[in-house]
Amino acid sequence: MKRRLTTVIAASEVKKPRPASTKAGAGGRVVDFSASEWKGRKVGCGVVDTPFGQAFAAVADGRGGAEEKVLCYLSFGDDPALGAGEEEGKSALAKKWPGAVVVSEPSAAAEAVRRAFEDGSPQLCLTGTEFQIAVWKQLLRIPKGQTWSYKDVAESVGRPSAVRAVASAVASNDVSYFVPCHRVVHASTSRAPRYRWGPELKTQMLASEKGEAPGPHGTAPP
Repeated sequence: MKRRLTTVIAASEVKKPRPASTKAGAGGRVVDFSASEWKGRKVGCGVVDTPFGQAFAAVADGRGGAEEKVLCYLSFGDDPALGAGEEEGKSALAKKWPGAVVVSEPSAAAEAVRRAFEDGSPQLCLTGTEFQIAVWKQLLRIPKGQTWSYKDVAESVGRPSAVRAVASAVASNDVSYFVPCHRVVHASTSRAPRYRWGPELKTQMLASEKGEAPGPHGTAPP
């Protein structure tokens, strides 16, 4: 059985790579939530508005208390909570973080997401296997407005032959946009774009970051 970990990382603290001719940085403050730390930790969730339409979001109280919010889930399109209601979404999150107290707090979730889009660097809570978290942390290194291929990501985690495993990890990301899986594309331009929340949304996000078009609500993220 693969061990699942939870990592909290400030997106602003992940250094962005420069072109290949210069040194690329990596690192940042990383804190793991242990299973015991999830016990009793409040997670507020709800349907929120974003520059790319409605999403289902969840924010956990940080180690600093209720005033410190950590974005741990942001999902668009086919999320059950958007089609079947928040109760189904709450149940799914409760299974993801056993011991956490998952409550309906759409206003808190909306405020956290609004701030995240305003400053572009929220604290993120990532839950997955060691390999998945390693892949997601590399996604945080892709500069806004640029894309990497799945092979680029595989090479960045030291597993150049694990392209399929990398693609699976990218598709398992639970924090849309801020863990920018939309910046990962096929090396071959002849292949249709794939995205967990739909290729149209991926195209909108990439265009918005390049300054080519706003999100569907008319507001381009910073």
